[in-house]
Amino acid sequence: MNLFHEVRKNNSSHIDEKKNSLALTFPLLILPCVADLFPNGDFENAGISWEEVSGSGTYGFSYPDMDGHPNGFGVIDHSAADGGFGIWIGNDEQPLTLDSLGLAAETTYDFTMDMKLLSGRNIGGFKLDFTNEGAGAGSTGDLRTSLIGGGSTWETYTFRIAIPAGVNGFKVVPLWGVDSSVGYDNIGFSSAPVAQAPIPNNDFASGDFGWSQIGSTETSWSYPETGGNPGEYGVMANTGVGFGIWVANSNNVIPLSSLELEAGTTANFLQDMILISGKTIGGLKIDFFTGAEAAGSTGDIFGILLGDGSAWETYTFPINLPEGIDGIKIVPLWGGGSSVGYDNFRVQIPAVLPPASAADFEPRFTQGTLVSWPPTNEKKLYQPQASADGSTWTDLGPAFPGTTTTTILDPDSAPFHRVIEKDPASDSAIVNGDFETSASENPTCAESWKCFSTSGQFPTLITDAFSGTSSIRLAVQNDAGGSPNQAEIQQNLADVGGFVTGGESYTFSFRAKQVSSGVSYVQQYRLQWLDASNIAINGADVGFNSFSGGNGTWRKIAASNLVAPANATGVFIQIFGATGAVSGTDAKGEVFIDSINLSIGGQSDPTVIETTEGPGVGVFMLTETGKQYKAQVSDGLQNYSDLSGIFTGNGTAAGAGTAFDQTRRFYRFLPIEEEVN
Repeated sequence: MNLFHEVRKNNSSHIDEKKNSLALTFPLLILPCVADLFPNGDFENAGISWEEVSGSGTYGFSYPDMDGHPNGFGVIDHSAADGGFGIWIGNDEQPLTLDSLGLAAETTYDFTMDMKLLSGRNIGGFKLDFTNEGAGAGSTGDLRTSLIGGGSTWETYTFRIAIPAGVNGFKVVPLWGVDSSVGYDNIGFSSAPVAQAPIPNNDFASGDFGWSQIGSTETSWSYPETGGNPGEYGVMANTGVGFGIWVANSNNVIPLSSLELEAGTTANFLQDMILISGKTIGGLKIDFFTGAEAAGSTGDIFGILLGDGSAWETYTFPINLPEGIDGIKIVPLWGGGSSVGYDNFRVQIPAVLPPASAADFEPRFTQGTLVSWPPTNEKKLYQPQASADGSTWTDLGPAFPGTTTTTILDPDSAPFHRVIEKDPASDSAIVNGDFETSASENPTCAESWKCFSTSGQFPTLITDAFSGTSSIRLAVQNDAGGSPNQAEIQQNLADVGGFVTGGESYTFSFRAKQVSSGVSYVQQYRLQWLDASNIAINGADVGFNSFSGGNGTWRKIAASNLVAPANATGVFIQIFGATGAVSGTDAKGEVFIDSINLSIGGQSDPTVIETTEGPGVGVFMLTETGKQYKAQVSDGLQNYSDLSGIFTGNGTAAGAGTAFDQTRRFYRFLPIEEEVN
């Protein structure tokens, strides 16, 4: 495959990179509530109160005085389709306080605006930039939504947003419609709080009411009245022995319907935590039910410590809800050998983006901002990042190896950029993690691994691989009688000559390609740290953690900042696929596993590198996870020069180009296995 495009003056097209919302937000398409308007939210005073902001590209802002919904309305016109961004910032760019609007932090509201498509195919979007005493305090990120009908009529679009703790205001930011001209009217909100998912006493405001305490004598529970996030909170303290949990709703099943959840979907379970003492943050488990009958569990999922744990942080646990269940139990977990504070348990339904199509992986013309940084260290990785406000940063494409890439192209021309220098992961501690050697005693299993099955459906070596020539296939299927089945691979590092170093921070990762996932099927991995006697160190295991492979592609599954206990010398790894006791052959699942890695990472703190920016033009493309590329440029389609070194795609988009000087050039992303002159 030889991917190239010719770029001439004024012949570039904008890349519409799909963006997901932050953990606390998700767009909905529902009928509007009676809304209060933001200042001049109906545009009856033309553009007063709305600050026009654009970057790169050609944008038009106008304010017709009739044909709105009703009367006057505003227009952001990006029908020129030449990249960049165009937004309004309400209230003349000044924050609106929650008190002035009758809103409150830690509460969910519906934000609405009427929109109509004047030309093109993409409707506009919405964003809130949060503030605290006027300073930046995070953002929802860009919220995009689907077109209602054909877009030719005025429709009300609703964005349901949870206001985070520690926020006392926000800026209102309507977003452009990509490559389109969009009309906007009646931008406002409903001051009626949206009912939260009914997790009784989710903030411990009533002490232990609604929470069943279960655990060994080495765990204790308490409920301070101050110091939470904010106000009251719960504390679970563990000595390093035994376990401790809470079970929400007084250990009673919570119906999915009461949480506005559905079986067969994914939901984010969020909880705020702070490390009071020790080194291990808490976790979460979800037990599944059909009626009063248990129907499986996620197993123990422990959080990965954010920062040093000394500040309240929101930990998000994405949970796949199996088909056939109708209820759950929510079970917060202890931090081994630690005292952990807990607050604000809630459930969020994430926005669902359509799967990538073949067209998404095609390179496209674009102009934007050329972002450059100084020559770098070949032993490091460099992650470009972008920000709308200089406070909240998001990764801009994949990370690049040092020295070989020092310039990328941002087609959205964000106002702020930076590059994070970080350590790459070290050599893997796993033995035969790529499954290239088969076991002599069992040629269908990999050397240094054990293959198990509860029903004779054993893991097998196959030739479909992410790297090398082999991977492991896990495939199980129930018979008509409904007996549950499981296929599992295991490695005990000490048994195969491997080791880990106590006190080091590790990253565990592997690649997974999903073939099928039917009724009751679950996939999980687990790590247990082992001491010199090959005994599991109590309270220090990682998992069980659910995962999903890529849909016909190799998806990377990773857990970082896994600190080996000081007395750890080995690790025990399990990866399995299992079905529940469900009748019928639809209870099945199949996944391929490859490139299992456990390596030391994050040895030093990341370093921020300043960048320089300027107008640029080039090519932009969604990368495939695990696939390697090189960006190149040519003046005549014969001899190409490198714009980047070899880098590995991660499922996000990458951009490359040169300064915009009106010279005729050709750009391409070249998969390295097809490298030519």
